[in-house]
Formats: sequence, C-alpha cells, structure tokens
Amino acid sequence: MSPLPTNTENTFRLLQEKITWLHASWRIYKQLFDSSDQERIDILEDCAGSFFYLVENSILDKVLLTICKLTDPTSNGKDINLSLSYLLKLLQDNEDINAREYKRLLNKIKRDSESIRERRNKQLSHSDLKVESKINSLSPLHINELEDVLKQIRELMNLIETNYNNYETGYEHTSMRGDGDDLIAILKYAMKYEKMLEDETVTIDEDIKDAWDDA
Repeated sequence: MSPLPTNTENTFRLLQEKITWLHASWRIYKQLFDSSDQERIDILEDCAGSFFYLVENSILDKVLLTICKLTDPTSNGKDINLSLSYLLKLLQDNEDINAREYKRLLNKIKRDSESIRERRNKQLSHSDLKVESKINSLSPLHINELEDVLKQIRELMNLIETNYNNYETGYEHTSMRGDGDDLIAILKYAMKYEKMLEDETVTIDEDIKDAWDDA
C-alpha cells in the first residue's frame, strides 16, 4: 500500500472537502425539511413560511448543482474541472490497478444522476422555455434516489482512500455546530415564549426589550 501520488493528492483533498460540505448541506436540508416530520414543517411555516421556502429551495439547488459538478467531465475545452472524472484520469495516468473498478462506479453514479443533470440543464443553470411554460415536465426528483447517489459518491471516494491509505471518511456523519436541529430548538423556545406572553404568564423585562428593539 502506498500513499496517493503527489499529483493526485491535492485534487483528492479538494474533492473530499467539497463532498464533506455536500453532505453537511444535505444533513441540514433533511433536519429542516424532512416531510415525514410534520411538526418541524409546521414550525417553519408558522415562524416564517416564505423565508424557509426560499431556504429549502436554495439548499436543494446547491446540493443538486454540487452533484452535477462532481459528475462533470474531465474538462470543458481548455478548462479542467474539479470532478470525479478528473480524479480518475489522474489515477489512471498513475497506472492505478483499480482504475477500471473506479470507472465502473463512476459510470453508475452518472447513470443514476441523469435526472439531476436534466434538472440542472433545464431549470437550475438554464431556463428551458417548454419547462417554464409547463409544456414539458422534468423527471420527478425522488429523495431516495438522491440519497443513493450520495451513497455511491461516498463509496467511490472511500474505495480510493482505502486502497491508498487504508482509511475511510464518514461523509454521511458530517455535523456542524448551529445546524438545523439547533435552529428548530430555538424556534420552539421562541414559540413557547410567545404563547406565554399571549397568556400573560410571563412579562418582558424592559431592559431585554430595549436591547432587542432594533434587532
């Protein structure tokens, strides 16, 4: 077992960082907008429905665009893409004996993310007239299919890392301080406090009120 080749290490680490943030974004999306948790949906709707509608779409769009970037070709013209294809090219150039298996996994990722790329091409990066006019419709976006693509990306990256460093990265366990769970907890406290004010079971301290007047 040998470390990643010098000309490949930087590309791998850059992709690793991008994929880590991808999973962090997805984790927050699920924490806030998981349709199976109606209580959370109701909290967001009651507090600032329009704002969180925009947040929901912004996070989802970011996740979809990042997946598309990761599955982009090696280059566009003279410009090299930071993509999985470029990483595999570097590994193949270094005569990695597992290059064929990496390629097989990447091809499956690309096949399974075709509907995501269609959405990128016709709605996110461009505005297809027939789609915007409701003449044509996009393939439905299924959350379980998106999560399967994320899983496949993890498997490819971890296979490479295991083969060189005998180590795996727990991308799906990425967490941050101040995530969606923390926001929901604060909103719950705020809603309870607002209800107590309405019931006149508590009063606002004037010093605290003055401090937040301009917030």
